[in-house]
Amino acid sequence: MTQANGKQSPQFTKAQVISWREGAEGFLRWVDDVKPRIPGRQGGPIVFVPEDFQVDAVRRALALKPDGTFKYQTIILSFPRRHSKTTLAALLVLWRFFTKPGENIVYLTNSEKQSRNTGFSLCRGIVQNTPALAAQLPGDCIQTYRLSYPKLGNELRTVSTTISALYGEKLTCGWISELHAAKDDEAMRVLASSLGDSANPWLLIDSTVDKLGGPLHKLEQLAESGKNPTICVIRQEYADLAEALERSPSWICRDWLQYTCYDQTLPAIFASQHLNKRSESSNCLFSATAIAACQKPLPHPLTKSELEQIAAGRAYATGGGLDRAYFASLHGDSTIWTCVSKIADPDGGEAHFYILHQKSILGSLASGIKKAMLHDVEEYGLHNTVIEAYNAQDIALWATDKGIPNEVTHASTNSQVPAFMELYRIVSEGRLHFSEELQELAKEMGTFLYELQAGGTPKFGSRKFHDDRVYSLAWAIYSLRENELAAYELKNLVCQSRSAHAQYCYLRQGDLVLACSRECQAHTEVLQMYAQHCRANVESDVSLPDFFKNRVTLVGASIFQ
Repeated sequence: MTQANGKQSPQFTKAQVISWREGAEGFLRWVDDVKPRIPGRQGGPIVFVPEDFQVDAVRRALALKPDGTFKYQTIILSFPRRHSKTTLAALLVLWRFFTKPGENIVYLTNSEKQSRNTGFSLCRGIVQNTPALAAQLPGDCIQTYRLSYPKLGNELRTVSTTISALYGEKLTCGWISELHAAKDDEAMRVLASSLGDSANPWLLIDSTVDKLGGPLHKLEQLAESGKNPTICVIRQEYADLAEALERSPSWICRDWLQYTCYDQTLPAIFASQHLNKRSESSNCLFSATAIAACQKPLPHPLTKSELEQIAAGRAYATGGGLDRAYFASLHGDSTIWTCVSKIADPDGGEAHFYILHQKSILGSLASGIKKAMLHDVEEYGLHNTVIEAYNAQDIALWATDKGIPNEVTHASTNSQVPAFMELYRIVSEGRLHFSEELQELAKEMGTFLYELQAGGTPKFGSRKFHDDRVYSLAWAIYSLRENELAAYELKNLVCQSRSAHAQYCYLRQGDLVLACSRECQAHTEVLQMYAQHCRANVESDVSLPDFFKNRVTLVGASIFQ
């Protein structure tokens, strides 16, 4: 058999082709003989070799009844992210497409972009990169949204959630990806209704878990209760990170799973996407232990001199956040102004944040907001301010007119997710510090929730309790996201020495403290930083030259004679 490009494809006997149709073992023989090419870790196509969990899934899903028909009509492949559930579903669909006559298969997605770039695109790529499959389809049979196999009268095509065209159509297989991200289950029900008068029909679903009461959860309940014996749910779940690291398939990068996913995502999101565990719809963003660790015996508000004592010579930046409510809000919302300081870590780790001032503005009056902002500008000097757009455009215009650096943000998903994800990380890592006097803030943090929406995107806030202080704090921290700080910063290094020994000075990549240092401004500044470091780290035995080399960053000009 020769392809259109002239390359020779494998030859198969009639007995081989017939054996491919025999349920799970037929599928596995088809995979072994045809050797379908799937996307590999390096980007190019590789031959699909199923792992044990995939073989087990296939044998369960393709179980046969005594009369040779499929035992299950609804097959759910529910694996964690990056476990190739869509790849396995695509291969099952292509197996039907190339081995059984009269197949009318539809791939249904949540959006047109997804329909092009996920499951159907994967099917098309597998066909084009697999000689034994590409040889069976002439060039005009492989199209952007459709595959045709005239020899068997088969068709595989993709549609988005515009499902009106499916009413009244007779299908043999309906395939849905990521049902957990769908707005509702209407599309699934329409697809299922189109399978009722076909022999051996499939409703094939590949998805991570949805929330309690979601469409996938309801299907699982029907299968577990025995009320619907035609549903097969194959769900892989891990108890925790340790089990995921141990049992995940070989292609999963363990460093990615632990340091990118586990360390940088919210617990419920990691549990649903990477452990495939179904959780409550709402979850507390901050644990009681983490909140308690944030509270310190600090004065409130902090003065500029108290801030500098805490910084101990380290670089810092200050920012503000405003969450404004309407006057006499029906929900009892408050207008909150928060000012924070971001202080560099002395050991080169991530910065710590201190709440300098948090104030509730009486009556949400503009005059009260302006007074609080001006006080902190004069006391600390602000590098940036985030003003939530809701009912606060006048404050932003006033701040701009006063020369106060500011930006207006909308409380949309695009800004909330990075802001609260960063706040969550800072709190959970023990890098937020505020006065024990801020009891209302601690209380709000204890009732602040996030809820996973369709697609796994979190929504933040509290329906029953106030959350204004948490929002204001999040915006204040978010205002300093672009301020990268070195532990200790030397603004300029100007050396006026003409001595031949000047090159050996520790400030000029040498190791010595020279006599001329008594008249050197840069040395005086570094010495002050070193003294502050030693006071804050009594047990530190680092020398002055090593302190400068490892902990001080020159941010300005370096001028030598």
